Amino acid sequence: MQQVNLYQAQFKPKQVILPAPQLLLLAVLSVIIFIFLSIYMASHQASVASKLTAQTEQLQQHQLDTLQQQLDSRKINPLLDAELNELRLQLKTKKILLD
Repeated sequence: MQQVNLYQAQFKPKQVILPAPQLLLLAVLSVIIFIFLSIYMASHQASVASKLTAQTEQLQQHQLDTLQQQLDSRKINPLLDAELNELRLQLKTKKILLD
C-alpha cells in the first residue's frame, strides 16, 4: 500500500507573528507603562524640587547667621569713637575760628 500525502503547503495554516489583538494589547500596555512612568517622574521631580527649595532656604539662613555674627563682631571700638568725637570737636572749633 502506498500512502498519499494530501496535506499540502497551501492547506497549512499561515503563522502570524503577532495577531491584531495582541498587537493592540502591546500598544495599550506600552502607553500605560509610559503614563505610569511619567507620573512617577513628575512626582519625583516635585520631591526633588521641594528638597532643593528647603536646602536653599537652609543655606541662605546659614549665610545670614554667619553675616550677622560677623556684623556683631564688628562692634564700635570705644577708643576710636572717642578719637572721632575729639576730631569732630577740633574741626568744629577750627570752622568757628575761620568764620
